[in-house]
Amino acid sequence: MPMRMGRRAMVAGAAAAGLPGGAVAQQELRERPAGQEVAPILFVHGAGDSAALWMPTMWRFESNFYSRSRLFALDMRLPTPRRVDAVREAGRSSAEEATAQLAQEVARVRRVTGVERLVLVGHGRGGNIIRNLLRLNPSLRIRAAILCGAPSHGLIVSKEHMVGSELNGASAFLRALNAMPGEVPAGVPTFTLSSDSQDKWAQPDGRFLGLPGVPTGIDSLGPALRGATNVVLPGADHLELAYSADAFAEIHRMATGEAPANTRIRPEVKPALNGRVSAWENGAPTNIGVAGARVRVFPVESSSGRRAGPLLHERVTGTDGTWGPFEVDPEMHFEFELTVRGYPTTHIYRAPFPRGSDHVNLRPYLPGADDPKEGALVLVSRPRGFFDPARDRITVGGQTIAGPPDIPHENVLRAVGPAGGQVTMPVAYNGERLAGLTWPLAERRVSVIELSE
Repeated sequence: MPMRMGRRAMVAGAAAAGLPGGAVAQQELRERPAGQEVAPILFVHGAGDSAALWMPTMWRFESNFYSRSRLFALDMRLPTPRRVDAVREAGRSSAEEATAQLAQEVARVRRVTGVERLVLVGHGRGGNIIRNLLRLNPSLRIRAAILCGAPSHGLIVSKEHMVGSELNGASAFLRALNAMPGEVPAGVPTFTLSSDSQDKWAQPDGRFLGLPGVPTGIDSLGPALRGATNVVLPGADHLELAYSADAFAEIHRMATGEAPANTRIRPEVKPALNGRVSAWENGAPTNIGVAGARVRVFPVESSSGRRAGPLLHERVTGTDGTWGPFEVDPEMHFEFELTVRGYPTTHIYRAPFPRGSDHVNLRPYLPGADDPKEGALVLVSRPRGFFDPARDRITVGGQTIAGPPDIPHENVLRAVGPAGGQVTMPVAYNGERLAGLTWPLAERRVSVIELSE
């Protein structure tokens, strides 16, 4: 299997993409006055996600001496868009509701920091919500808007499919966004990150929308905007456009006008962890805190996933769903045992946390119709990127995961363990090595082995 190659970002200017306007915005950021306060950065996740995905990005900013007190990440209460934006749907939000929550968070960050001009960074749907906030509030003073893999022109442009969806380029929502001069908010330096070909939501064929063979009217430059600085990350998938080390380097440059000194994460001596337990509503993930959830945290052996010492932390959540905080060893591997009424007990195996975070959010596994009925179920999760079996070196339980070249589009691998006693399930993804234990489905228990990046 081929080695994963490093990527270099390419700026798509007028000659490359027919999209003018980038250099002026970049120059404006570089010419900030000496002694100006460090701008707060507010990160906005995409559809179905949570603030937890921004942890490595925030750690990298901190490792480049950006104050943690200036870094914020929003948890959208209902992160999944409605199928029809104008029709109420349990567990999902309209574009208007998401925009209102973002407006509240912008006001809160300004109040907490005392700084008016923020940098807004959005992934996927979050990028469109940022543009909508700025469209509706043209006097809102924002230092920069950075949109990573945003469906700026929709996932499809159609009068027959996804009718009424905020993700349809023919919708009133996206028509209004793209009617802005240059398709960007007036007076706000705007940047986009796109893939050259590997973003599953910027494809000319609708197969990832459940519409194989249907033209979408969208191509790889779907996230780009005429009046923005448009940057291409070759080979990046939809999630990597926001959460990878390569994406961080570009986000840092866009937010500060300077390249980062490095993309490595500098460990803390005693990281403090905290977060929220949330669950599901009508089959959609939420970021609403769950009361009465029990979280237990154990140290585990990195090679076997077996518990390597006494219980480190235990808490039953209150009304806001908060399960921490507690301090950890930055070299320790962990098992988070999550028990939420109505769901299987979920055992989440994690690599060490090099730095502290208040965004270690936990959500129980939602059973599916195709789950095995006996034995053990193990999910290998890569929340911040998709698996590419033709590009990456992946083994699960000692078996190599391989496949033909394709657009990366799955970030969860499933493995079935034996019905007998517990066994170790080792996982290798390129340079990362993790292990978890199997737990019997008969006891309503599921294992999740979560990769860091």
